[in-house]
Amino acid sequence: MTIMNVNFIESIRHFFQKHTIIFIICISIAMVSLWILFSYLLNPIQGQYVAVAIASLGIWLFGYLNKLGFRKGNLLKGLQYASPVLAGSLYSLILSIQYVKQYKLYIPESYRIASIIFQMLGIGLFEEILFRAILLNTIIYIFRENKRNIYYAIIISSALFGLVHLSNLINRPEILIGTISQVIYTTTMGVLYSIIYIKCKNIWSTIIIHALFNLMGVFPFIFLRVNYWLIIHYFLNMHSKSLIALLDSILSIPCWVYILYLFKKLEINKNEKG
Repeated sequence: MTIMNVNFIESIRHFFQKHTIIFIICISIAMVSLWILFSYLLNPIQGQYVAVAIASLGIWLFGYLNKLGFRKGNLLKGLQYASPVLAGSLYSLILSIQYVKQYKLYIPESYRIASIIFQMLGIGLFEEILFRAILLNTIIYIFRENKRNIYYAIIISSALFGLVHLSNLINRPEILIGTISQVIYTTTMGVLYSIIYIKCKNIWSTIIIHALFNLMGVFPFIFLRVNYWLIIHYFLNMHSKSLIALLDSILSIPCWVYILYLFKKLEINKNEKG
């Protein structure tokens, strides 16, 4: 019986290794389904960690860790690519600091700071594995016959990544401008994460970068006596202010230029290799 079970598992492993697209579709559906289930049973952040843990186990079990970028190399290289945008995004941190000054502030407990870091890391883990390691690779595979498949994959996966954030309107339709601003921002950042992932083939670098960007955006709000979801509400409400939204858009231009430069550089590098 034990031998039969081992043979059965090995046959499934062999099947998934032979049919990459089927494995990626299955792991995507499983990851999202697990997140929905455990978000209901626990909470959305804990649900993300559970979904990531189980999905990562499947990725390891079926031999896709290295293929999907779970490796050590090029971690610092990815951080170097993101450093100009990280530096440029300090304006977002400054805007947030100026915005929260109008409210009564308090010194947060150390566990609250640790909790926010934990939540930002969880979001980075879940979204990078789903949108970069899984979705981006899926689209590259689907368009494998087209020599520009990488560019299609970057644009499509980043657009979907941005559009997912429209879900914030379900419970808060009054923050339309802030949500649209967030969709544009996350789509842009999705392009950056995708380029870094393709250049470095290391999902850990984009997970860390993603968590850092998220943390920079919400960190000032932890000085308000509100929970995580109200922090997101305050953040989107801030970006719903016309002047802040306009200023945010203007100050984002250098980041856009740098990301477009990386996108073009990706094409140059590919042509040189070809």
